[in-house]
Amino acid sequence: MNDTITELARRRSVPPASLEGPGPDERELESLLQVASRVPDHGKLAPWRFIVFAGEGRERAGAIIEAAFRADQPDADPARIELEKRRLAVAPLVVAVVS
Repeated sequence: MNDTITELARRRSVPPASLEGPGPDERELESLLQVASRVPDHGKLAPWRFIVFAGEGRERAGAIIEAAFRADQPDADPARIELEKRRLAVAPLVVAVVS
């Protein structure tokens, strides 16, 4: 148990803008998602799933996010619109959890 606590104590969140490639490879991602799927589900939210955005998928999703943001915020500043469009493109890989 001490190794687990030590590893958990070392984890840190970083701002998305500081993330750089490469992201995890397929094997590493599979392992991460397998472990993540074992989290407690106290809210009984299962079934749920992961959506992985990588490569051009991040750009395609960004176009959808931009369109939704423009529809919701028609008077938004162009810089904010660009931020929303590029939101998923900052990191080398994005994993969404859907329940």
